[in-house]
Amino acid sequence: MVYSAIVEGDGPFRWICLCRLTPSSVSLYWLTNTGGSSAQLYYEGRAAWGQPQVRSTVPTGVAVFRDDFSIRRLVEREHSVVWWSEFERGGRFAAMEAPDLLVEDIRGFFRPLRAPARPPH
Repeated sequence: MVYSAIVEGDGPFRWICLCRLTPSSVSLYWLTNTGGSSAQLYYEGRAAWGQPQVRSTVPTGVAVFRDDFSIRRLVEREHSVVWWSEFERGGRFAAMEAPDLLVEDIRGFFRPLRAPARPPH
């Protein structure tokens, strides 16, 4: 996705990727020597790819931003989806592209899950 945003993208987001995002990510993994450990999750999960998984009971929220692809019925097979949002703005890097939408969506997901405030003693 990053590659296609850089090569095929246009406008200011392309320059954010070229000038900030890519060098920052490369530096983060290079300077902290964590490139291998960041790939470990994918390496370990390769055998389970496509296998049926146990359904999670953890309340799950999904935010689908423009150009993201997610099919609700497939997600619901393995997760207890309690919050589903779709947006016309934003994209793969929603925190950079549409932080206002992302923040409100996260707050909306957690609001009903929060414990009521305790009265003062």
